Amino acid sequence: MSVFVFDQGDADYLRWIAEHPRGYVINTKRLPHQAVCMLHRSDCPHIRSLRNGDAQGSFTERGWIKLCSLDLPELIAELPRRKSAPLINVTHCKACNVLSQEIVIERHALQPPPHEVNTASMAVDALEHDPLARARCIERYGATCAVCNLDMGMRYGQLGAGFIEVHHQYRSTAPWTTEDGDPVRDLVPVCPNCHAMLHRGRELPLTVQELKRAMQRMVARRNDMLEY
Repeated sequence: MSVFVFDQGDADYLRWIAEHPRGYVINTKRLPHQAVCMLHRSDCPHIRSLRNGDAQGSFTERGWIKLCSLDLPELIAELPRRKSAPLINVTHCKACNVLSQEIVIERHALQPPPHEVNTASMAVDALEHDPLARARCIERYGATCAVCNLDMGMRYGQLGAGFIEVHHQYRSTAPWTTEDGDPVRDLVPVCPNCHAMLHRGRELPLTVQELKRAMQRMVARRNDMLEY
């Protein structure tokens, strides 16, 4: 097991972070329905300041537990197994700044939607549904649709702020695994509507540029009709 759970044991937790200064720590509420989470590096200055100032038992023996690992993807993958909440937000610590983008795990999005079920490679879709890969894509490109420029926060307010899907731009049916993927190189943020249209009725999805051109043709056609 590469993810360690420290519950009711400050001494073991403090020993682990001292021995693994470049490891990762998720600080989370103990109960499964409590989805509050924050990601740190083991050597985070914030953790060090708490270690020096807090009373014994404050790390894992009260309302909080710690999930620790040297492998960040495995650490993130452990959360939906331990949390029952439909939406899990992993905020980033500004002191160590592992990621500048929060990681969002939406339980319904862990399984591919119907428009992706029959695509050529389910491994490709796996990258789209990886919360960490999604966070790294949004960190680089933002949460605006690359096809239609929709910002969910501008349309739905706080409810939609930061929400976006990501699309894998893979264009081959050759064997492929998730280890081949790079979130910044291969993923692009898209709204749910454009994501469905990229995949609709195709073994290989359209490219972002192909779908943009299709939308531009429809806009031009509507404009021509309005002139008559």
